[in-house]
Amino acid sequence: MFSKGFYMSEFKAQTAITRGQLLLSVSVLAMGLVSYGRQAEAQVAGCDFDIATGTYTCAGNIGEPLVLEKSEADVNVIVEPSANFMGPGTIIDLQGSTVKIDVKPGTLLNGVVLATAVTQAPGSDPVIDINMEGAIQGERSGGNPIRAQASTGDIRIVTGDGDIQTSSGAGIVATRQFQVNIPQSETSNRAAVEPIAITRTGDISITTGSGNVIGGSNGIVVDNRGYRIGTSGSGRIAIETGSGQIAADKYGIQTFASGGSIDITVGTGGIAHRAESQGPVLTRATAPQAVEIAVPEATMKYGILNRADEKLSQGNYGAETVKITVVEGSNITAATGIRSNGDSHDISISGDIVARYARDALTSSGPYGILVGKNISGFANSNSPQRSAALPTAYGTNTIRVTQSGSVDASEGIAAIVSLQNASDITVAGRVVGGDIETGAAIAIIDDRTDLTLPANRVELQSGYDITGNVYVSGPRTDDVLALGGDGDLSFDIGKIGGDYEGALVAPRAIGAIFEDALTQQTVVAEPLAMTDMVMISPEEGTSEQFFGFDVFDKVGSGTATLNGTNIFVDNLNIREGTVQLDKTLANRMAIDLIGGRLTGAGGFGSLIARSGTVVSPGSGTGIGTLTSSSNVTFEAGSTFAVNLRADGSSDLIDVGDAARISNAASLAVTAAAGDYNGDDLAWTVLVADEGVDGTFGTVTDNLVDVDFKDVYDGSSVVLTATVAEAAPGGGAGPAPAAPGASDKTNGPASGASAGFSGLKFSDAMANLPTGGSGAVEGTVSTRNVATSEFISTKSEPAGMSGLTDIDMSTFFSTFAEKSDVEDAAGQSGYDVQSTGIAAGVSFYNSLGDAASYQVNLGLGYSQTNVDTAEGAADSDDLHFGLSGNYAQGALRLTGALGYSASEFDLSRRVGAAVATATTDVKTVSGLVEASYDVAPQMGLTSGARLAPLVRLRGYQATVDGYSETGAGLQNLNVAELDSDAVYAGIGLRYGAVYDALGTTLRPSVTMVYDTMISGEDTNAIGTITGVEGAFDTAVKSGADDLLSLDMNMTYEIEDAVEGFVNLGGSLGDDVNALRAGVGLTIRF
Repeated sequence: MFSKGFYMSEFKAQTAITRGQLLLSVSVLAMGLVSYGRQAEAQVAGCDFDIATGTYTCAGNIGEPLVLEKSEADVNVIVEPSANFMGPGTIIDLQGSTVKIDVKPGTLLNGVVLATAVTQAPGSDPVIDINMEGAIQGERSGGNPIRAQASTGDIRIVTGDGDIQTSSGAGIVATRQFQVNIPQSETSNRAAVEPIAITRTGDISITTGSGNVIGGSNGIVVDNRGYRIGTSGSGRIAIETGSGQIAADKYGIQTFASGGSIDITVGTGGIAHRAESQGPVLTRATAPQAVEIAVPEATMKYGILNRADEKLSQGNYGAETVKITVVEGSNITAATGIRSNGDSHDISISGDIVARYARDALTSSGPYGILVGKNISGFANSNSPQRSAALPTAYGTNTIRVTQSGSVDASEGIAAIVSLQNASDITVAGRVVGGDIETGAAIAIIDDRTDLTLPANRVELQSGYDITGNVYVSGPRTDDVLALGGDGDLSFDIGKIGGDYEGALVAPRAIGAIFEDALTQQTVVAEPLAMTDMVMISPEEGTSEQFFGFDVFDKVGSGTATLNGTNIFVDNLNIREGTVQLDKTLANRMAIDLIGGRLTGAGGFGSLIARSGTVVSPGSGTGIGTLTSSSNVTFEAGSTFAVNLRADGSSDLIDVGDAARISNAASLAVTAAAGDYNGDDLAWTVLVADEGVDGTFGTVTDNLVDVDFKDVYDGSSVVLTATVAEAAPGGGAGPAPAAPGASDKTNGPASGASAGFSGLKFSDAMANLPTGGSGAVEGTVSTRNVATSEFISTKSEPAGMSGLTDIDMSTFFSTFAEKSDVEDAAGQSGYDVQSTGIAAGVSFYNSLGDAASYQVNLGLGYSQTNVDTAEGAADSDDLHFGLSGNYAQGALRLTGALGYSASEFDLSRRVGAAVATATTDVKTVSGLVEASYDVAPQMGLTSGARLAPLVRLRGYQATVDGYSETGAGLQNLNVAELDSDAVYAGIGLRYGAVYDALGTTLRPSVTMVYDTMISGEDTNAIGTITGVEGAFDTAVKSGADDLLSLDMNMTYEIEDAVEGFVNLGGSLGDDVNALRAGVGLTIRF
C-alpha cells in the first residue's frame, strides 16, 4: 500500500507492520461489531458521514485530525465554515482511489491539508480535486498548507478569496513523487522501502483566486516528473493565478517536468518576495481574512522557475512546450523573473517584470528578466568540446513577446531577455531595459546550432517599442533577422545597427551553484561566440550601435516604418509588407528588395529591386522628395513608380548612380497638385541614371482629367510633359460624357449664384405688390398706384368695406417660371438656370388721409431650380419667406423688401466615365429698396395714367455649405464653404393705365430698368482632392455687370372680389440673358 508522502525526495524507513496493515485489522474488527448490512466507516468527532453520498461533512470543533486511508475507495470531504480543527500539524490527511476536498468560503484552517490518490487506473475525472475557498495556515516548520500527491491521474487544485500561508515550505504542492512500499520475500523479517520506476502521467492544474498564496521558500511547487531515471511524465502542468499575490522567500512558482507541457498565467496579483509582516499570524474569523501584500524591499530568487530533471545526465531537458503569460497589470519582481528549461517556449509579457539584485537572493544566474533555453544548466557548464557535443539538437523555438503594456526591466541586473540554444523569435512592442551598457544587455540570443536548415533567430520591433541597452545575437548562423513589424507606425535609427565587437562576456552557472560577489568574466572575440559565452557586455567605447550580430533586415506588417540615420554595416533590407519611409537616411551598402508594400521618403541606399505589386514613391505623402541609389534600380513587371509633381515644375525624383532597368509591364503613376499646367516649357524629370535607362514604363496614369502626362526618354532620364485639355464650352447640355475635355467643376459655384438669382427674384416680387384699399381717393384714379407686379397682383375691398380700424386685407396666389443663360466669358464656364414655383401671401393696406397710405405684405414661396453646367448639374428645392412694404404720399412712393431663402441642392458632375455626386445646403438673404415719383399730371397724360421714373438698389448674399463628393474615386472633390453675392443700382421708368373693356377693368403696365453691378465678385469654389496637394479654384459669374430689363403686366377683373394677372418679361446683359412669365390671382376678404 501507499502511505503518507514527504516533500520532494525525502524518505523515511518504515516498520515491517505498515500503517495500512494496522488499519486493515481495525476495519475487520469494526465489521464484526456493527449490525447486519451496515458498512463501518472511520468516525471523527465533528465530521458526519453520509452513506448515500459517501461524503464526510465537518463542522464545529473537531477534536482530532481527520485521517482517512481507503486505498480502494473514493474519499469525499466537505469542510463547513464553522469547522475548527486542532492544529498545528496535519489536520486533514486523506488517502483513497480518488480524493475530493471542498472547503467552503469563510473557513479558516490552522494546519496542513494532505491528499493522496493511490489509483493506478484513473478515469476522466481528477483523482485529486481540491476546492479551497477558505483560508489556511500551514505549520511553521516544514509545512505545506496544501499538498496533493498522485502517481498517475489528474490533480486539480482551486483556491478562492482565502489566503494560503506558511512560514516555511510551499504554499501549495502538487507532486507525482512520494515513497512506495515494496513487500520483501517471506524469508525477510521486515519490508524494505525504496523508490521504484513507474509510469507517472496525468495533468496537474492549479488555479488561485483573489486570496494570496504566501509560502516560505516557495509559493507554488508542481512536480510532474517520473520518479526514477528513464521515466517521464507526459501530462500538462497548468497554473493560473488570480488577483491574489504569490509570495515567498526564494521561488514564486517552481515546476519540475521531464516531458509534457507547462502553461502558466500570472494574474494581476503578481509574484514577489514575502514581506516581513507576512508571517502566518492568523486569528479565527467568520469571514475570509483579507491580507494586503505590498511589493517588498527584499527580492526572491526566481519569480518562475521551470526545472529540467536534475537527476538525468542526458535525454531530458524539461517540458516539451512551455507557455507563460503575464497579464496586463501584473508584476513579477525577482532576481530573475522567469527562468525556464524546455524544448520550446511561448512567453507573452503584458505586465511588468523587474529583475534586481538582493542580499537574500544571491544567484549566479541573474539578475535576468527572462532566461530560457532547452537546458540552461547543461549549456552553462559546457566548458569542453566533448560536453558541448553532448548537448541536444535544438529543434524548438523560444518565442517571446513584450506587448505595448508590458515591460522587462533589468536595469539593476545583467540582461532583460536571454534566449539560449533554440531558434529565438522575440517581438518587442513595450519597454525592455537591460543593464547599463558597461554591465549588461537588453536582449541576448546565444545560439550554438550549426544546422542552417533550422529556423533562424529573429527580433521584431513594433510600434511602441522602447529598448534601453544592447541587443545581441551570436553563433555560427548567417541568417539572423532584425525586423520592423506590426500594424502600427514606428521610427528606427539604422545607425544603431552595428557589426561584431570584442567585449566582456558572462557565463552563468547551474542553478544550485554558490553565487560569488565577483562574476566570472572572460574576454573573447564576439564572433563566433563560444558555448560558454552569455552576454556581450561592452562594445567599443564611444559607439552608438545597439543591435549586433544580425544578418538580415526585414520590414513586415502593415504599418509604416520610418528609417533615419546613417549606417555602413547594413547591406540588405527586405520590404515584405507595409511601408518603409526613408527620412534623410544614408545607407549606401543597403540593397533593398521590395517584395511587397511600398518604399517612400527621401534618402540614400545601395540598390533597389521593385517586384510585382509594389510601389516606389519618393517623398512623404504629397510632398516632393528624392531617393538616391548608389547602384542599380530595377522596376520589374507589375511594379509601380509613383511620383508627385506640381505646376511650378517641381517633382519627385529617383537619382540612380548606376543603371535603371524598367520592364514594359511596369507603370508610372502621376499625382499632380491642382494648378495651372498651361505653360509651354513645363517638364518634370522624375528619374536619372548615370549609366543609362534601359526600357520604358508600359503605362502612364494620372489623377487629373484636365491634364494628360506623357513620359519622354533620352537614354539617361525619364521626363514627363503635360498637355492641358481644352475646356468644353459652357451653357447648354455640354459634351457627351465620353468626350474629351476638362473635368467640369462649376456646378458648385453655379449653385450659389442660382440660389442668389432665385432669392432676388422673390424679393422683387414682394416689393412690387400693387397697392389697394378703401382709402383710395375715388374719381382720381391717376393718383393711385397702378399695379406693376411682375407676376403677383392684388385687389382691394371696395370703399366703405374696410375691416377693423379701416385696415383692408387681401390674399395673393401665383405661379412663375424663369430661364436664364450665363454664357462663357473671360475663361469662365457658363451655366443655364431654370426655375419654376408658386407663391402665396397676405397684404394689409391702410389710408392715412391727405393722399397718404401704407401697405405691409407677408409671403411664402416654394420653387425648384435646375442648373446645368458643361458636364454637371445642380438641382434644388427652395423655400422662401418675404416681408415687404410701401409708403405713398401723393405722387411719391417708397418701397422696400427683405427675403430669406433656404435651398437644398443635389450636385452631380461627370468625371470621365464616372459621376461625382454630393448634397449641400444654401442660405440666401436678398433685398430691395426703391423710390418712384408719378409725373403723369405734369406730362398732361389722360386720367388713370401713371408715368413714374424710379431708382432702386437690389442685391443678394448666398452661402453654400462645404461638401465632399462620392462616386469618382480618387477624383472626388472636397469643396469648402463658398459665398456668392451681388448688389445692383438701377434707374428706370414705369408706365401704367386703366381701361374699361366691355365692363371689365384692365390695368396694363410696362417697366423698363437699367441695372449695373456696384458690388460683388465672381462666385469662386475652392476644391481639393484627398491626398493631392494644392486646390482647384473654380469661378463663375455671379450675374451680369450691366443688365437691361423689360417687363409687361396685365391685371384684369374676373369678378367683384377676384382679379387675375399675366406677366411677360426679359433681361439682356453682357453674357447674361433671361426670360420670365407668370400668372396668378388675388382674392379679397
